[in-house]
Amino acid sequence: RPTKTFEYSLRILGGLLGAFSLTGDARLLSRARDAADALIQGPFASSPTALPRMFDVLYPPRGGNLLYKVYSKLYEWGRDVFTNEHHYNSLAGVGSFSLEFVFLSQILGTDKYGDAANNIFRHLQRYHGKDGTIPSFWNVMTGEPVNSQVGLGSGSDSFVEYLLKVPLLSCNKSVDGSLACDIDHSVLNEMIQLYHQILNLTLKSKHTVTKEGDTSIAYPVDNLRYHQLLCFLPGLIALEPAVRKQVADEEGGHKFALA
Repeated sequence: RPTKTFEYSLRILGGLLGAFSLTGDARLLSRARDAADALIQGPFASSPTALPRMFDVLYPPRGGNLLYKVYSKLYEWGRDVFTNEHHYNSLAGVGSFSLEFVFLSQILGTDKYGDAANNIFRHLQRYHGKDGTIPSFWNVMTGEPVNSQVGLGSGSDSFVEYLLKVPLLSCNKSVDGSLACDIDHSVLNEMIQLYHQILNLTLKSKHTVTKEGDTSIAYPVDNLRYHQLLCFLPGLIALEPAVRKQVADEEGGHKFALA
């Protein structure tokens, strides 16, 4: 049956890689590679743009029986004839593969998976606003955003999280303790730049409100409404002073207090 691309990468691929990182069991790594290959051969390859489909029948990298292959071909034809659902995906749905794919590339010593995720990021970041935010809903058939609506919560959350998590996985600390990415890795540096832009240009004005009568309590919001998928923001805010080596200065103190 059709599988949701984003959830499969996050839960299945991410779970296998997490289990492998804890156990070193090569069987888990092998299955993780199979899962990533199924994504690249399915929703990545079946899209006419850099943005993967929201759903797809994942093709087994080790082969499938004839019935499976016939159903898969019928599904590929029917989804574009009878529905428009497969033409669209959220920012999180198209852009939350970097952490798992980059980690897999590091382990296997191949650029194949990291490059697949980087191609998506390069496409998306061309559309970022001055405050670092990127439209939340996309047409994967044209590669264009459906509208100009932006946010950090539902539809965007994991993409925003990965702007810091991927550099933390891939970059090193400099002599002064701040996070330093190799100048040749343009995607990592662009991720860090967007992360800083969001936290410094849009966070206080658009994505936090203080409690009436008690300004020491703040809530993460999108369009002045709290949503549970914004709960990652305090951690993202608290980490920035460490990334920029602002822990001991006044700006760092303000961010820790906000978090």
